[in-house]
Amino acid sequence: MPALLEKLRSGTKGFRNGTKGSESFEGDPIAELRRLYTRFIQIGETTDRILKALAEVPQRSQVAYRAFTRACEGGGAETIERTMQAWLSIVPGCEHAMRELAATEAMKHAGSVFEAFKKECPNPRDVLQRACAARLDEARRVAETVLTQERQRLAPEGFSETEIRNSSQSKRALNAVARLERVRERIANEPIEHTFKILAPELLR
Repeated sequence: MPALLEKLRSGTKGFRNGTKGSESFEGDPIAELRRLYTRFIQIGETTDRILKALAEVPQRSQVAYRAFTRACEGGGAETIERTMQAWLSIVPGCEHAMRELAATEAMKHAGSVFEAFKKECPNPRDVLQRACAARLDEARRVAETVLTQERQRLAPEGFSETEIRNSSQSKRALNAVARLERVRERIANEPIEHTFKILAPELLR
């Protein structure tokens, strides 16, 4: 990992398996997931800030060079020397920044953000599964309540069980259960580096 990226990330560490310090979220899977997803976003934002800062270094070098060339066009010897030294002082840092920029961009494309996240939170799939199970249990309870209410409302009017389950309110509740069952399957079977960033915000809605 590029040195600058490692330094900046190490200054924001603190989460480990859904905990921060002595505070634990194991009894609340949604809170646990929210904490981990927040940390995942922080790591990504840190990388983006590093890339932005590194990309600005060549711009500062260009500004300094333009000041030097303007001084050469009509400035005195002292101004030329001062602007030249200002430009030359940036050049070595610019070359280093460009190397760091290229390395950081390559690592980001190779999945370094999620790898850094997994070093702090080694079991993101487990956290996703617990959060999904909690959401699914809740959705099933809601669906059962809705179906009971719809039966009480529609059965006396002669509607069949199929028609009751196809009412708009029943279908909405049952579709929520089916959606979360699909989410559960994706968590179990798809690569976690893809499913975590896609499904975590869905489970936190």
